[in-house]
Amino acid sequence: MEKFETRKIDHSQNFEWFSLLAQKKAPFNQITDSKTEGCYSLAYQLYQQKEFEEALHFFKFLVQACPDSSKYWKGLGACLQMLKMYEEALQCYSAAQLLNQLNPDLHLYLHAADCYFLLGDVKSGLKTLNKAFQDALKIKDKSVIHHIKLMKKQWSKKKIKDKN
Repeated sequence: MEKFETRKIDHSQNFEWFSLLAQKKAPFNQITDSKTEGCYSLAYQLYQQKEFEEALHFFKFLVQACPDSSKYWKGLGACLQMLKMYEEALQCYSAAQLLNQLNPDLHLYLHAADCYFLLGDVKSGLKTLNKAFQDALKIKDKSVIHHIKLMKKQWSKKKIKDKN
């Protein structure tokens, strides 16, 4: 098995530039792909380290700087979801999915369904899972289909309990 080399990324220049931007001393039109990717790398690292509030600031910046990037909206939604800001997370997941209309991200449906369920809106959660299931069947994604079945089973039970 091939071992992949990990590379050390120097984020010091990005930190300086983002600091200037936050102080309104650097214009948005100076944003380059390398700067946004550096910012994304930082945001993702913070998210992985469960520093959701810190990551949130970077993802907010990214969606302002690049509102047409679905991965930035997805990252912002994930942070909001982890911070239990489910309605805001749903808005971000919707934005990300709108940007992916030609190639829907099935995982966005799953995250959105989780948010609906945590908001107590089981009906919308199950409806979202049904849409994900239809799309997963089209592309024959067995792992997502299995995940959806488990979620539907779990939340259908919850819906029955709530009625009793």
